[in-house]
Amino acid sequence: MLNRQFYQLLFLSMMVGAIAGLLMALFEFCFQHSQDFILQTIPTLIEPKYPFITPYWGLIVAPLGGLLVGISVHLWGDIPIGFESSLSQIAQRGRVEYQGMLAIFFQGLLALSFGGAVGPEGPFSYLTSGIGSWFSDFIKANPENTATLTIAGLSGMLGPYFKSPFGSTLIMLEQPHKQEHQTYIKLLIPSVLAAISALCVFRLLVGLLYANDYRFSSYEGAVLIQLPNGLLVGIVIGLWLKYVKGTLTHQVEYLFTPLKNRKILRGFLGGLSLGILAMITPYALGSGEGETANLVRSASQLGAPMVFVIAFIKLLANVICMACGYKGGNFFPILFSCVSLAMAMSLIFPFLPASIAASSAMVAGLTVITKTPIAVVILLSGVIPANLTPIVAIAAIASYITINTNINESA
Repeated sequence: MLNRQFYQLLFLSMMVGAIAGLLMALFEFCFQHSQDFILQTIPTLIEPKYPFITPYWGLIVAPLGGLLVGISVHLWGDIPIGFESSLSQIAQRGRVEYQGMLAIFFQGLLALSFGGAVGPEGPFSYLTSGIGSWFSDFIKANPENTATLTIAGLSGMLGPYFKSPFGSTLIMLEQPHKQEHQTYIKLLIPSVLAAISALCVFRLLVGLLYANDYRFSSYEGAVLIQLPNGLLVGIVIGLWLKYVKGTLTHQVEYLFTPLKNRKILRGFLGGLSLGILAMITPYALGSGEGETANLVRSASQLGAPMVFVIAFIKLLANVICMACGYKGGNFFPILFSCVSLAMAMSLIFPFLPASIAASSAMVAGLTVITKTPIAVVILLSGVIPANLTPIVAIAAIASYITINTNINESA
């Protein structure tokens, strides 16, 4: 029977979600405006007097951003962040360490403002889960409630982006964790309420400004005959991230390992590499969530070879930034890369409609990142056309099986 303490926990979870949503809205507002100023306003202002500079602005600003990132990591520390890092801390200790929240806020702001190919969910996951643990310490909660409130804070991280409080909560449940004492009712309901609170606060404060939602066109044809295409895209995305991203990550980390303790130089070289990639395509800069819809619309004009190059460069840019100390995540850059790859497939294979390709790639990519196919399908239900649910579900399962299968193993 539910008692008074449980209802108090629900109220506290809503408070944690609201605070998390407020913090996310503040970060989003700061980074969007600073990024627009650095990448768009300044080039526009200097173009009349110095028109020869603007074509190389990415090559100028990215190394400067990398240098500032390196300095910030050198001064404030190289704190591990990210969705998986937060989940790991919760699983091991039932809480996360939040002492570096201010440093991560400004480090993440620097990384994103100067066009780093990282996503805001990296700082968000650290900040929102940290808010849960900080709030628990503030009210002197017991270890069980501390774990619940920390998970509730993290649950609010994805809801505002994809408008799905249930999907973000189910990701928590599908993840393996060691909090056996947490019953489903004490984990699920507080997480849903926290996600709803974060969603409401974030949308009220940022909704009119934030226009980077993923929106894919609907498919009007017969859905059932497109199920094999969902399977195809899911397998290709799984292989793309398992082997191409895996190889890039290994090689780039090996390349920058000698600079592990030389954080300023490492940051500068990462920024310089990002600037060089930006000379090939401006899509190398930024986290990617705002550019995905543009890429989908312009894919036919760019052509399949260039769209494939963009997919590879975005993946490489994200791997370089992550290896060089940029405080951000890999959700949105990887999703951009996956959608780009799927659009290239759609241009090459006429039987694969663009809407099917983009939607399936989105779901398959996020499944590979989170390892939670069921939760991802529900999480993205707010942005994927409803009639495509069977197709994207196949894509999610296919990508999940692909990344968990060793093709070199004999049956």
